[in-house]
Amino acid sequence: LAGVVMVGPRDKENKAAIEKYGDVKVTAELEWLPRLGRASIERAARKFDPRGRLKRYFEA
Repeated sequence: LAGVVMVGPRDKENKAAIEKYGDVKVTAELEWLPRLGRASIERAARKFDPRGRLKRYFEA
C-alpha cells in the first residue's frame, strides 16, 4: 500500500483519523474528480507524484 488519497472537501479530522487508526499515510488530498476512472486518477496522480513513483500501481 503506497498510501491513501482522499478525494473531496478537505477534512483535517478525517485525515488524522485515517492516519492514526489506519496506520497509513495520506499521500494526497484532491478535489472532486469530474469522472472517476483510471485516466482521471492517472492525471490527478501526476500532480502529487510528478516523478511517477506510483505509476506501477496503475499498470494492468
